[in-house]
Amino acid sequence: MNNPPRQPLTPVFRCDPVHAPNSKAGPQADPSRTAEALWYTDGEMVRTAYTLRPEDDDWGKAGTLGRDAMDDAERDRLASHVAGHLRSGVSEPVLVRAFERRKNINKETGDRIEAACTTDPHDQSSATRPREGVGVKR
Repeated sequence: MNNPPRQPLTPVFRCDPVHAPNSKAGPQADPSRTAEALWYTDGEMVRTAYTLRPEDDDWGKAGTLGRDAMDDAERDRLASHVAGHLRSGVSEPVLVRAFERRKNINKETGDRIEAACTTDPHDQSSATRPREGVGVKR
């Protein structure tokens, strides 16, 4: 059975404006690209304040995912992956914010991530000692 050759993927060029810069000097927004609406609406657009509900915060959905949808093995993998990325050269201010945000979502997982980042994973004797210059608030 002969399968036809696969067509190469054609890149999709988005015309959405870029996001605002982040803490690593990301792309700059281009206000000239948003002079006209880039979306369709079939009714009147109303500008009004949103009424917040108790569960409307920055951490609720992520916390629910970690507590209720993930099992222990998935939380272990999450902590390991996040810590692995944070140990790969993240600057101190970003590292501190990452710990705070993870703890806002779930304190136990945030503590595990911070502990994994502030100890040397290859030195069993330093299980509670922070690595030099990593994860220590100044």
